[in-house]
Amino acid sequence: MEQKKVQLVFDFPHAIDSSIDAVISRFYEQTGWSIGINEAMNNNAAESLIMSYFSMNNVLKISFHSIMRQAHVVLNQVPASIHDIIKEFHEKTGWELIVPSLNLDDGKIGVKNQDYYKTVDPSEAVEQNDALYLIDYAFEEEMHKPYKKSIKQIEGRKYIELVFISPYVGRMYSGQIQDLTRQTGWDMSISDKVNQNELINIVRALCRKYQIVIKKNPSYHPESMSISIDIVSGLEGLMDAREEFKVMTGCELNEV
Repeated sequence: MEQKKVQLVFDFPHAIDSSIDAVISRFYEQTGWSIGINEAMNNNAAESLIMSYFSMNNVLKISFHSIMRQAHVVLNQVPASIHDIIKEFHEKTGWELIVPSLNLDDGKIGVKNQDYYKTVDPSEAVEQNDALYLIDYAFEEEMHKPYKKSIKQIEGRKYIELVFISPYVGRMYSGQIQDLTRQTGWDMSISDKVNQNELINIVRALCRKYQIVIKKNPSYHPESMSISIDIVSGLEGLMDAREEFKVMTGCELNEV
C-alpha cells in the first residue's frame, strides 16, 4: 500500500513551535496522511531579513552554514543594537546570527563574537569578588544559572567568562548580562562550550519521567548541539520530553 504523505515547506522550519507535532499527529489519526517538514531554510528569505536589520552599504558578506544553523554576516560597522538583532533573528529563524566583526573595541578588529558584552566604563570596575557576587545575585531567581565563572584576559584586558549548560541558554540572558557589565564595570562573555555530560544526564532523567525506553546511551552531536536517542518504546512521550529539554538546555532532542 502506497504511503500517503504531505511535505510542508516553510521559510524558517527551525523556528516552528513544537506544538505543531500535536497537529501533525491529529492530522494523521484523522486522515491517514503523514506530514513531513522540509528542513531546508529559505536562504533568500533569511538574506532579506538580515538586510532589513542593516543598511545595504554596511553589509560586506552573508554566508549560510546549514550544519551549524548559522548565518555569518560581515559588517563595516556593528550597530549598538546588535544583541537585540541577534536575539530577534534567532527567534524568527531558529538560526544563530554570527557577526565576526563584533569585538572588544569600537573599531573593526575581529577579536570576539556576538557573545562578548562590553562595559561602558571599565575604569569604574568593582572588585573581582564583588563582580562574581553580583552575577550570582542576578541569577538567583532565574531558571538557568552559569555553573562556572572564570576570569580571562584578551589583549591585556580582563573579562569574566560565564559558562552555561550551552551557549544557547546563555544567550537567553543577554539583556541581564549586558546590565551586569554596566553594574560591575567588567566585560563579560558567554562560553561557547557545551556541558555534554549534563545534557545526557538530563535526557536520561526525561526518558525516565516520560517512560521512554531507549536502546543505547544518548548520542551527542557537537555540529548541531543536539542529542539523539534510539527509542524502543514510549514514543508518545517524546514530544513532551523534547519540549522540556529545549527549555532546559536550548538544545534539540531528536529520535534516531
